[in-house]
Amino acid sequence: MAKIMVGAWRDDSSGPIGRERVYFQAPDASKIAHEMKKFLKWFETESEMDPVLKAGLAHLWFLTIHPIDDGNGRIGRAIADLALARSEHCSQRFYSLSVTSRSPKATY
Repeated sequence: MAKIMVGAWRDDSSGPIGRERVYFQAPDASKIAHEMKKFLKWFETESEMDPVLKAGLAHLWFLTIHPIDDGNGRIGRAIADLALARSEHCSQRFYSLSVTSRSPKATY
């Protein structure tokens, strides 16, 4: 079991010691703050981009930065939900990416 840093960006020592298996190499820890600033500036800027496309790109971009040790997927889905909610200009939501993706989880 590895210690998870809470309330901070991950560092370069992240990952379960002795069971490393690299499928994707996120940016170095020293670049996280800069990458997050770029991401947030893009995310908060109004654009003519299709809202579903923006939600998907926001999710992907956040996950490629991979700023924290644990919970990147959950936060990425919340960011995508936020982008979709903003595009609807409605105070109520009738769906959630986290709930929708949980149902077929056993198949992936």
